[in-house]
Formats: sequence, structure tokens, C-alpha cells
Amino acid sequence: MRFRLNFELNQASLSKEYRKKFISFLKASFKGYDESLYEQFYSTVNPKPYTFAVMLPSPSFSGNEIILGQKSASMIFSTEDIKVAMDAYNAFCRMCGKDFYEDDSEKSMKLMSIVPLNEKTIRSRQIVVKFLSPLIVREHVRESNRDKYYAFNEDGFSEQLASVIKVQLENQGKFFDLQGFSLTPLDEKSAKKSVILHYGQYIDASLGVYIMTGSPELLQYLYQSGISSRRSAGFGLFDVIE
Repeated sequence: MRFRLNFELNQASLSKEYRKKFISFLKASFKGYDESLYEQFYSTVNPKPYTFAVMLPSPSFSGNEIILGQKSASMIFSTEDIKVAMDAYNAFCRMCGKDFYEDDSEKSMKLMSIVPLNEKTIRSRQIVVKFLSPLIVREHVRESNRDKYYAFNEDGFSEQLASVIKVQLENQGKFFDLQGFSLTPLDEKSAKKSVILHYGQYIDASLGVYIMTGSPELLQYLYQSGISSRRSAGFGLFDVIE
């Protein structure tokens, strides 16, 4: 299930690390609605069963800030778990009309409306997708205890993406067949590498339009749950455009 959350901002700007603000909003929403739900999601490092993407109006970068074309923003929240979707919807309803501040920031945002979105049903083994939030493909290198991030045009991208999805499915108790899965740019101009600032770290990511191939059941799950690493931090959400 998907919802679009529409926000009113008190300033026409956000920090370059704006995803932190929306993560804080999600935490406050779940904590205010059900403490046990908050503990379930945030007391452990286990992956959370949702993803989101933030949409900003006419953004432009200026130093450590993003200047917006108007005092608004929206977030698309998505999950394949119906119970999580209903809990999230109820939690968001309790936040409507309230000014939300992140820590000591002077920038506030107010949730003005929640709009359920129609979802597509995937019946084909091949779809064309557009990423609404950057795709993160992460490999933890034990020898150095550091993370390596792969963009779409780097050696090892496809292999590591498949490895991350395999772990994602195992963590969520899903048993879809990964045989034949692939993600390739629609054409030479449709995909691009992006460098994202996230919690003080610059990480490589991928955006654009791609051909995704796999079983319809797997593709439907990835469409609703997001794909690959750091999904619940605002990465890996895509729309099906063909």
C-alpha cells in the first residue's frame, strides 16, 4: 500500500540531509501512536518493512541547504505489509495539523493531508521502472569493517544487488525465486550515478529509468517494499512506468 503525505513548511528550504528530518517524523509518528510499534521498528537494527521517497518542489542546492520553489514537500510511504500500512496511516492521522520540529532546528513542517495512492499489479516478467528515491547497493567489507557502495555502472553492481535482495527476502521471510532477476538501464542516457549525503557520509547511488526482470511475484514485492539497502531511510522506492 502507498500513501502520499503532503507537508507545509515554515521555510522554503531544507538541509541537504533532509531525509533525517523525515526519518525523525516517522519515528515521532509511530512513537506517538503505539510505543510497542515504535520499539518493534527502532529498538533493533533489523530492516524495517517499509520504504519512502521525498519529493521536493524545484530544488536547488546552496551550500548546506536545498532551496525550494515553494514552502511544501511530500513523501510517498510504501509497504507490502497491510497491518504496517494501517498502523502507519493511523499514526500519520494523529500527526495531521501539528508543527513538527527536528531537534533544535527552526525549520518546521506540518502534515496537511494523506492521500492513498493506487498501486499497479505486476503480471509481467519484465517492467520499466523509474526510481523515486536513489537505489543504494551496499557491501560490508569485513576485512576493513567498512562499507562499499556500488553505482549502476560499476563492476560488481549486479552481483551485489542480487546478494542484497537475497538477504532482504530472507529477513522478511519471503521465498521468491531470484533466478533471472536483473536491473539494467533502459538506454545509455536513462540512468545516472548520484552521490548522496547521508548522516555525514557521502555514498554512491543510482537514479533514473531501468528495465527490471524477474518473477511477477518478486517484482510486486520489490515495488511495494522497496529494493536493496537502506530502504527505510528513504532509498530504493520505484514506480512502474511500463
